[in-house]
Order: sequence, then structure tokens, then C-alpha cells
Amino acid sequence: MFLINIGLRERQIKYLFSRVFLCSEAMAARNADLSLPMRLQCNNCDNIMSKGTKFTSRVEDVIGETYLGIKIFRFQIQCTNGSHEMKFRTDPKNADFIIESGATRLLLPD
Repeated sequence: MFLINIGLRERQIKYLFSRVFLCSEAMAARNADLSLPMRLQCNNCDNIMSKGTKFTSRVEDVIGETYLGIKIFRFQIQCTNGSHEMKFRTDPKNADFIIESGATRLLLPD
């Protein structure tokens, strides 16, 4: 009886590790290195981030929205000054990006 429980526990541990490994692979596939395509100002700390600042961003599909069959992606980044989150998504119709939350787009140079 004791040997059966150990075997069952080992199978459970192997299953949990395989699930964690698969989840971590899926999460790694949804992270992307990104150069900021525009100047942004954080709404929380007023930090200005210039175009070309490099980030590791989380990428997700915008469900239910496409433009002529082109997928729309949402990017989530964190402010370089703090840990405030900013979100923007692609706009294939205008070949641009749309700020969703956490930041303001700056159009004029310094």
C-alpha cells in the first residue's frame, strides 16, 4: 500500500512539473522585445519615454477584432521610472498604434 502511494505521488509531481513547463513555454512565447514606436508620457509619474526605448512586453491578440483579415495585437509595457502599466494596440487601418491606457502620446519633440 505504501509503495502504491509513492508511485502515485511521483506521477502527480511529474504531471505538475510538465504542466508548469508547458505554461512557462506558452508565456515565453507571448513575450516580445519591443522598441517603443512613439514618444510616451506615463500618466502616473509623468516620466517621458522616447521613441526607440527597448522593452520586454507582453503580447496578446485582441479577440474579435481584425482589419481585412489582419490580427490586431495589444502590447503591455511597464514604465521605466516605476512599475506602472501602459497598454497600446496596433491599428493596421492607419498603420499606427492606439494608446489604450496608462500613457499619453507626445507628438512634439523635446
